[in-house]
Amino acid sequence: MSALINALSSTAISRLLLTWAHVGRKSTLDALLKHNEPSGGFSGYRTLLTTVDGPCVPFVGMFLTDLVHIQDQFGDCVSPTSANPEKSLICFVKRQRWHDTISTMLKHQQKLYNFAECESIRTFIDTHLLAATAKDPGWFWTKSQEVQHSELAQADIRRGLVEAGF
Repeated sequence: MSALINALSSTAISRLLLTWAHVGRKSTLDALLKHNEPSGGFSGYRTLLTTVDGPCVPFVGMFLTDLVHIQDQFGDCVSPTSANPEKSLICFVKRQRWHDTISTMLKHQQKLYNFAECESIRTFIDTHLLAATAKDPGWFWTKSQEVQHSELAQADIRRGLVEAGF
């Protein structure tokens, strides 16, 4: 979900205003954006995760960010009585927070998915993923510009027809 939201929110896609007018952006993408907002610590996504009962593939980026913040907040303690400053004590609060974060992430792997793999769908996805990754990243921007210019031309034609009374 996070990858799809980020891709649809990218500049190359979000600037296609006429295309979005046919999709109904407010009803679809904007409703999902609240779950992918990194400011506020992904609070919308965390709330959504608490309601999930069953198998789920959580957004690992959020949990990795949590682990980095825990590391920054709770460094290992240096022993005040040690003559060697490289000797450090274990910070149990940090280890407990790591445990809590990892346990939250892994709790969604306790149940198995209850659907069978469909070989034709898997082949379709694999083929299109390979084709997409083989393209030059600049291709997507170029394609976006072509579509945007096409949209603008169609908008001019539509405006002319409206002004002519059609």
